[in-house]
Amino acid sequence: QAGVIQSPLVALPSVPSAPASEVALTPVDITRRFLRQLEHRRTLMWKHQFDSQILPGLQSACSSCHSAGQKGGLPLAILTDGDEAAFAGVDFWQSVSTTLDHREHDPVHHELPESFCRQFQYWVAAIPAAGLGEQFSEDADGTRYFDLGWTAGSGTGRRLTRLELRHAVRDLLGVDLSDDQLPPPDGSGGEGFDTSAATLIISGPWLNRWLTTLQQICPQIMQQQLQHLDNLQPSDLFRSVLVQSTATIEQQRELLRTELLRFMKRAWRRPAQAGEVEQLLQYFEECRQSQLSLAESLAQCLTRILLSPRFLLVLEPEPDQPGRYRLDDYQYATRLALFLWSSIPDETLLDAAAAGELRSRAGVLRQVRRLLSDPRSLALGNRFAIQWLGLEQLEVQHPDQTVFPEYNPQIAALLKEQAARTVWRAFSEGRPLTDLLASDEVLINGRLAQWYGLPLPQTADWQPFRLTDGHLGGILTLGAVHIHTSYPRRTSPVLRGRWILETLLGETVQPPPPGVPTLQESSLQHGSLKEQLEQHRADPNCIGCHRLMDPLGFALENYDPVGRYRTQDADFPVDATGELPDGSRVVGLPGLVSVLQQPQRQQQFLRLFSRRLLGYALGRELDHFDDSLIDHCVDRLSRSGNSATVLLEEISVSAPFRSRYAVGNGRTLLKNSAL
Repeated sequence: QAGVIQSPLVALPSVPSAPASEVALTPVDITRRFLRQLEHRRTLMWKHQFDSQILPGLQSACSSCHSAGQKGGLPLAILTDGDEAAFAGVDFWQSVSTTLDHREHDPVHHELPESFCRQFQYWVAAIPAAGLGEQFSEDADGTRYFDLGWTAGSGTGRRLTRLELRHAVRDLLGVDLSDDQLPPPDGSGGEGFDTSAATLIISGPWLNRWLTTLQQICPQIMQQQLQHLDNLQPSDLFRSVLVQSTATIEQQRELLRTELLRFMKRAWRRPAQAGEVEQLLQYFEECRQSQLSLAESLAQCLTRILLSPRFLLVLEPEPDQPGRYRLDDYQYATRLALFLWSSIPDETLLDAAAAGELRSRAGVLRQVRRLLSDPRSLALGNRFAIQWLGLEQLEVQHPDQTVFPEYNPQIAALLKEQAARTVWRAFSEGRPLTDLLASDEVLINGRLAQWYGLPLPQTADWQPFRLTDGHLGGILTLGAVHIHTSYPRRTSPVLRGRWILETLLGETVQPPPPGVPTLQESSLQHGSLKEQLEQHRADPNCIGCHRLMDPLGFALENYDPVGRYRTQDADFPVDATGELPDGSRVVGLPGLVSVLQQPQRQQQFLRLFSRRLLGYALGRELDHFDDSLIDHCVDRLSRSGNSATVLLEEISVSAPFRSRYAVGNGRTLLKNSAL
């Protein structure tokens, strides 16, 4: 078998190495890394062999029956390269291999060339399941590469998050729910995001809050529809029923059938089954017969649809047999919409699912790019970016009004929106992820330009503004970040340095030892901040962490506690210099950026960002079986100029994103839920 793969290793891209800053690797860690690198190379070679040998053989031997528009089973029109072969998945190629195993009993395949069949069988046998991301920690043979004890890698079913509920109602009904109409905020879990299935459960109070909201808005929507009958469009909710208010109940029932089929498909993210529609029609008829008006009866039906587990839960029913399985097209479409929009699929995405367009990598990428071009993808900034940067509670962080009287809730909201839009712009425009660390532009509107002291009309909308005089943009200069990493009256190089290490580089900073005094606000009158911290870090218990954090944090001292550039701190000139443990000096933001742009540090950032985005997309904590996918993402980033869009695309077509792991007996969250 070794001779089957003929592509030289030297011609293949290398696996991104781990940063040299990682220390104390155990022998098990080293072994795992080596095996991941080996698996990554095997994956590249496997794809290369498909391009150079398997695909030409399939086209020559099989195209007469399996070309476009002819016999199914082997969609040659879709299988155009190694990436599409990987997207088809392990189970697909093993099923094709099984068919060829029995070709002596199959008159159709009996005449296939023996040499090609043998080559194909060897190629299938060499499928790198781990490298393709199709080996989960629950697999029975998971110990082939790693030891026992890994956590579950599939994630469980979950309900919609608070933001997903808000967006779903907006897209379905055109209603923007207020905060007090929504259930309580969601907690975070997994990789630190509110998409974690482990925290998204339905409680009694949560359900009561949602029921109360539906009982408020559904009658209001129907009443508004009645008041504007003459202006209703054909696509408006229940229009055909409302305009026939004088029809009999039986006639209204049949008109409602078509309306329900359309609306339930959007709300439940799949075509409604005949029995489900009949239940609602029966319920409508009972409401009408109990003397409820037409609008009241329709409001009851609407409430029932939006209170259903089929709306509230992300249902991915499991097969009876345990093991890995691929989501169906509608479930996959739902994951894509929740990932990129924090909302439900639109009709175009559902139509693509119905047409089978999501069964090819190219078809999925077309939809991903379409979703990203839609303004609803700003949810990636409002949700992923804000949680990644740690800015969820920015509104409750209050700089001292005696020091910063001009700071107010409106400025806080704009600074938070700036952070969201800055990261979203990288995704939507395909900009390099490294631009998040440093850029010659800053994304602002007129009000924030006034806040930062930049020349832009106060009424200007959001736009990139090119900086001069050596100033830089990026997340390191965001006002929201500086508020988050400062105290009410002063900056904190310690908090800023810790934020850089943990949020951008993924390094763990241990809490201070017990009994170590903190730097008191009252001591600010005794020398500059840097002088005070020098005295503080002289404590042997403190020096270990502070020698890592402080130099990075001091590089940002030109930014005050509310994110504005300065050269003077009260009576002292700003000292934005620091010395790293290796003796090198960091001078201001340019020096900090130079440190972060060092190849090893940049790899740290790209790998951590990939991990965070993958954890957000999957809604679970990652395990070591996800490392191969992270390796793959970092490799694709390196070959695409670190394009943020490419990272989104690779996660969207990855095996973990479009797969689940069944625990057996067909168990689903629906059967175990409070509903």
